[in-house]
Amino acid sequence: MATPSPAVPVPSMARAMASDKPLFIRRVRTADSSSSSASYTALRVFLLLLYSNVALWIPALEVVRPAQIAVLAAGLLLAMEGVTGRRRLGLVWPESPLLLAFLLAAFLSSFTAMWPRWALETSMDLTKCAIVYFLVALSVDSVQRIKGLLWTLVVGGLFPAFGTLLFYVQGFTEGGRSGWLGIFANSNDVAYSLVILLPIAYALGGLSGIRGRLVVALAMLAYSAAIYTTFSRGGLLGFFSVLVVIGLRVRSQVMRVAAIGLMALAGIAVAYFWQRADGFASLDRDATLNQRFITLKAGMEMFTDHPLLGVGAGCSVVAFADYAPGGALTHKALIVHNTVVQALAELGLLGSVPYLLLILSALVGAHQLARRRTGPGGDSELPVLMAGVQAALVGFVVCGLASGLVLSWFPYILFGLVSAARGVAQRAAATETA
Repeated sequence: MATPSPAVPVPSMARAMASDKPLFIRRVRTADSSSSSASYTALRVFLLLLYSNVALWIPALEVVRPAQIAVLAAGLLLAMEGVTGRRRLGLVWPESPLLLAFLLAAFLSSFTAMWPRWALETSMDLTKCAIVYFLVALSVDSVQRIKGLLWTLVVGGLFPAFGTLLFYVQGFTEGGRSGWLGIFANSNDVAYSLVILLPIAYALGGLSGIRGRLVVALAMLAYSAAIYTTFSRGGLLGFFSVLVVIGLRVRSQVMRVAAIGLMALAGIAVAYFWQRADGFASLDRDATLNQRFITLKAGMEMFTDHPLLGVGAGCSVVAFADYAPGGALTHKALIVHNTVVQALAELGLLGSVPYLLLILSALVGAHQLARRRTGPGGDSELPVLMAGVQAALVGFVVCGLASGLVLSWFPYILFGLVSAARGVAQRAAATETA
C-alpha cells in the first residue's frame, strides 16, 4: 500500500448474475462482422495510445489529443457499421444494462452533489469509460479478435512497465517509489494496471509457440520488476492473487511452473530487498494504513448521510474535510481508498448496487466461460483466454481493496471482454443448433 494521495482533477483513465440465456443481446451476422474491422482496428490503436502516453513524451501531440481522436474514431466507425447493416448493435445481458444504470446514477448524483459541476465532469469521464466498454463488447466478435485485443493490452503494458523501470533507475521516484507518466504517475496505479496484465500474458503464453512465449516471458518479467519498484503493498497482494488464480486455471504446465517461479522470486525480493520504510510489520503504527482506515470511515459516513445518490460522482475528496477528524494524517484531502466504499460514498445505493453487480456478473461470466474444457464449436482457446480475464478481474478486486478505482479505464475493458466472449459463445452455440 502507498501513502494515500490527493484526488486528481482528471480520473486516472483515465461493475443480476450471469446467465447463459440473454435478455438483451446483440445479434450480429457472423459473415458481415468478420469483415467489419475498422472499429476494431481503431480500438486497438486507442489502447496503444492509452498505455504509451505518447502525447506526454512528445508534447507537440498534446494539442491534437491522439487518444481521444482514436476513441472517437472507433465509436463513429462502430456506429457506421451499425447504420450500414454490417453490424447489429445492442446490449449484452447483464453487463450492458448494469453499466448504463450505474452511469445514469452518476449523472443523477450531479443534481445533489456537494460540488455539482465536478460531479457532472466526472460523469462525463465515466461516459468515456462506458464508450470503451461498448467498443470492446461490440467490435470484438471472434476468438481471434479477443486474442488480438489481449495481445494489444500485453504489448501496450510494456510502455508503463519499462517507463517505470527507467524512472526508478534514473532516480525519478517519490519516497523511493517509482511511477511513470499520466495515468501511471501514481505508484499504486501503475502497480495495479500491470497486475491485471500478468494473467492475460500467462493465458496468451499458454496458447503460443516459442516466439510468443518469449514475448510473454519478457512482458511478465518487465511487469513484475516494475511492480516491485513501486513498492505498493496493495499491488504486491494483487500480484500474488493473480498468480494463484492463473496457476489454478491455466492448463499449461510450463506456465504453471513460471507462475510458481515468479511467486518464489517475489517472496525472496520482499524478504531481502524491500526498500520501502513502510513494510508489512508494525501495521498498527503504520501511518499510511491508518490514513486508509480514516478514508474508509469517512466514506461510510458520507454514505450514511447520503444513502440514495451519495455525495456526487468524484466528490468524496470534496467531502473529505467535513467527515475526517483533524490531525497530521488528514492535513490534505484524500480519496476513499477502497473501490466499494468509494462507490457507496459517491453514488449511494442507486449507483453502487449496479456497479457491484457489474463486477460480480463479469467475474461469474468469466468463470463460466473459463471452466469449460472447450468452448462452443469445439474451440479450445476461449476458455483459456477467459481464465486470464477472470484472474485479471480478481487482481482488480484485490487491488481495489486499498485503492479507489471507480474511475479507472481498465476494469471497463475487462467487462467489455466478458461481454464480447458471451457474444462469441452464444453465436457459436446458435450455429451448432441451426
